[in-house]
Amino acid sequence: MAKLTRKQVEQAIAAGGSLLQADLSGLDLSGICFVSVGGLVETNLQGCNLQKVDLSGVSLTRANMQECDLRGAVLDHAFMRRVNLRGADLRHSKMLCTDLQEANLQDTDLRNTNLTVSSGLDTVNFQGAKYNWQTKWPKWLDLSTKGTKKIW
Repeated sequence: MAKLTRKQVEQAIAAGGSLLQADLSGLDLSGICFVSVGGLVETNLQGCNLQKVDLSGVSLTRANMQECDLRGAVLDHAFMRRVNLRGADLRHSKMLCTDLQEANLQDTDLRNTNLTVSSGLDTVNFQGAKYNWQTKWPKWLDLSTKGTKKIW
């Protein structure tokens, strides 16, 4: 699919259209609510500004979200299996019941993020991810053994 503009993305969402496999790389999509989108499976979102977007319940399976700015994003109940989030900024994002099976979270910023009830965390690549004392995860998961960096 051809690279889309923000306006085309907004029109597709309003019409209930599909953005599957779309190229949205580098766009400023901050503040958009993607809840009515059928899915963003295999979509290229690399480098997008996704601050404060609502991706609740959206399927992002195998999406490329490298280096995305997801600060304050709502990702509750999102399907993020095998998503590539390498280098993404997830500070203050909400990830209640998010499916992260086999996701790549290498070098992400997880400060102030709540992962306590997200699934698939035992299969996630956390190598180089940053977290702080306000990052929350299940008691059975020890991020310090996953190659992460605690930032004070």
